[in-house]
Amino acid sequence: MTKPILNNENNGQINFLEYLKSVEESKSFDKNDKKKKKKKEEKKLKTVDTLFRNALKSNLELTSLADTKASILISVNGFILTVIMTASGFMLNDEKMIYPFNAIIITSLISILLGILAIRPRFKEHLFKNRSDFPEYSSVLYFQDMISKSPKDYLKEMNEVIKNQKEINDNIIKHLYIIGAEINVKYKWLRRAYGAFGIGLLISAMLATFSMHF
Repeated sequence: MTKPILNNENNGQINFLEYLKSVEESKSFDKNDKKKKKKKEEKKLKTVDTLFRNALKSNLELTSLADTKASILISVNGFILTVIMTASGFMLNDEKMIYPFNAIIITSLISILLGILAIRPRFKEHLFKNRSDFPEYSSVLYFQDMISKSPKDYLKEMNEVIKNQKEINDNIIKHLYIIGAEINVKYKWLRRAYGAFGIGLLISAMLATFSMHF
């Protein structure tokens, strides 16, 4: 009669040990799963950080490139005006050269004006003045939104933002959008400046050639 009891006790001990083993395996699996999720989150954050970093770097390089091109155009046309004014006595003595002379002066002045408009600093109101959703374009990272607040209010808002990763991402995205809007305006004026410069030079050259042959 005791044998079945021993068997039952042995079976109970085996089942209990198996249960403990399954619990340990489950805990180990949960730990591994948490580690994998944590690594996945860290990788995602690193990817997002790299994306924002590259986007900001690219935008800053485009801004610098636009300013450099505009500065070159202004310098070249300033030099042309200096040369033209120096040679004005010779050109004005020949009535045929008056029209090319005037054309190159007008070309240089228009190109300089458009180049200045390309590099002129702009406020956010100028970038989104026709947008009904203008209040949405606000970021704690943009200089105009910073200076519009008192140091105390800005510190409070910044502390609220850095508590939430989504808020951080939203502010970075808005900041990139504002910079992109400014770059767009810069390149519009820059394209007009180079277009006016090219067309003006062509017209001036045609007038000079026509004056010398007729």
